Amino acid sequence: MNLAKMSTNGQITVPMEVRHELQLKAGDKILFIRNKNGEVIMQSLHKATVSVLGTDTPKTGTAM
Repeated sequence: MNLAKMSTNGQITVPMEVRHELQLKAGDKILFIRNKNGEVIMQSLHKATVSVLGTDTPKTGTAM
């Protein structure tokens, strides 16, 4: 389990383990997707784009 704290202006720091798992770098965009169970999933925009093109299966982050 990873924990992040939101700043007063709405920013969070993605925990290092999650950044490594999603292969995130500074400037990358992240999607927040709500599933039908009401959980919010973090997904790298690059991985989601590749998935739409049908060339890769995206790695999803942890439910928030």
